[in-house]
Amino acid sequence: MKEKVLRSFDYLEKQRFAILKKAESLHSQQFELSPGEGRWSMAEVLAHIIKAEALSLKYMERMYSRIDDVPNAGILSSVKFQLLKWGLNLPMKYKAPAMADTTGAVSGLDELEREWERIRNRLKRLIETCDEDCLKKAIYKHPRAGYLNLRQAVVFMSLHIQHHEGQINELLDL
Repeated sequence: MKEKVLRSFDYLEKQRFAILKKAESLHSQQFELSPGEGRWSMAEVLAHIIKAEALSLKYMERMYSRIDDVPNAGILSSVKFQLLKWGLNLPMKYKAPAMADTTGAVSGLDELEREWERIRNRLKRLIETCDEDCLKKAIYKHPRAGYLNLRQAVVFMSLHIQHHEGQINELLDL
């Protein structure tokens, strides 16, 4: 199972590099330009993705620190995860949870890139530290889907990026 988690992480990293490459093609003004009222700039989209991953990782690290007390993610987690995947593939917009809302956040690309790399390095260490029993644990809590295991968390992060790709591509066309 650990190999699957590491493969999912590698794919997540490919997505990160692809998005950063796209963001680097923008001038700083374009990077911070909002396409309209109530819509995020590229800087805000990236800040949101990074903040969501940081909050998720912080929770997972806290759960890992008491891993023996954490229950296994069961069949209900699998069902909820499938529903989450289905929901993210719908052509709908979802309001970001307040804690992950980055409206008005302005950080330069270099700063965002460094922060994202730090978060991903910590995530990879967590994956490498987990043994097979740990990988079965409900170590992650999604705001809507509830408790998920580490692989489901990493796949969700990838789906979350995929969910924002249309928004990112639209910003590149401005």
